[in-house]
Amino acid sequence: MAPSGLRPSHRVVVVGASGFVGRAVVAALVHRGAAVTIIRAPRLAPVEPHSLQAALLAAAATVESLADEIRDHDVVINAAGRSQAGSGDLSGLLAANALLPGVIALATAKASVPRFVHFSSGAVQGDAEQLDSSPRLKPFSPYSYSKAVGEQMVLRLHPRAVVYRPAGVQGIARPASRNLVQAASSRLATTPGNGSGNSPQALVENVADAAAFLALTAQSPPPIVHHPTEGLSVGELLELLGGGAPRSIPECAARNTVRAVKRAETLSPGLAARRRRLEVMWFGQEQAASWLTTAGWTPAVGKSGWRALGDALRR
Repeated sequence: MAPSGLRPSHRVVVVGASGFVGRAVVAALVHRGAAVTIIRAPRLAPVEPHSLQAALLAAAATVESLADEIRDHDVVINAAGRSQAGSGDLSGLLAANALLPGVIALATAKASVPRFVHFSSGAVQGDAEQLDSSPRLKPFSPYSYSKAVGEQMVLRLHPRAVVYRPAGVQGIARPASRNLVQAASSRLATTPGNGSGNSPQALVENVADAAAFLALTAQSPPPIVHHPTEGLSVGELLELLGGGAPRSIPECAARNTVRAVKRAETLSPGLAARRRRLEVMWFGQEQAASWLTTAGWTPAVGKSGWRALGDALRR
C-alpha cells in the first residue's frame, strides 16, 4: 500500500526506463502501486546552442507522435539523457539533455498531462557553496551546461513541470560508483582535516523513490526540487564504501591540489568533471533544506545501503 498522501492508482509514463536511473524509477513506482508505461526516448540529432529553438520547431512531428503516446496518463517522468559528466561533446549533450527534455515537455503539455517530472542534476549549480532549489545556475562543464539549458527548456514549455536535482547518484551498475569505491578502498582514501563536510552523494534507490514521490504526491511540488542530504559526512561515506577509515591530510594541501587541477582545465576542459569529483569527495557540499523533506519524504535506504554498495563493488 502506498504511504498516505500518495496517489498509487496514477498512470505514469517513464521515458528512459532502460537507463541506470530509469530502471530504478520504474521499480520505485511499481513498489508504490503506480501503473507504469515505458516509452523509448526519441533519438535527436546533435544541436548547437544557437540552434536549439529551431531544432525544437523542426521536431514538431516527434512532439505530436509522443503526445499521442502519453495522452490519458497522469504523470510523465523523464529519466532519459546522457550522464557522461566528462564528455566534451556539447552538441550531443545538448541534444540529449536539453532538446530532448524540451520535446518531452512540449508533448506532455500538448497531451494535457498535468505533471511532468524531469531529472536534472545538482551539477547545474557547480561549486556553489550550497545546493538548493533556486533557479541560480553555475555550470562548469559541457555536461552541466547542457543540464542547465534543459532545466530552462522544461520550465518554459510545461506550466506544471517539476525539475528534480539529485547530486552524485551512486549505484552498483554505475562505473562512477565503481571508481569511487576503488578510491575509497585505496591509498587515495583521504579527507582534509576531520572529513566532517556534508556529502551530497545519493543512492540511486533513494533518488528513484524521491522521483516516484514527486510523481504521485497529492501535494503540489515547487518548480525546482533538489535532493536533500542523506546525512553523511565525506569521511563517513569513504569509510562505508571503502571498509576502513580514510587517512587525514592537511586541508591546505588538498585545496592547493584542487586549485592546480582547476588551472589545468584551461588546457584540458575534460578535467573539469574529474576536478569536481575530487572536490566533492574531499570537501563535500552543503545542501539546503529540501521540499521533499518538508513534504514528508524520507530516504528508502539508509547508511547500510552505502556499506552494502561498497561491499558489493569491492568484491
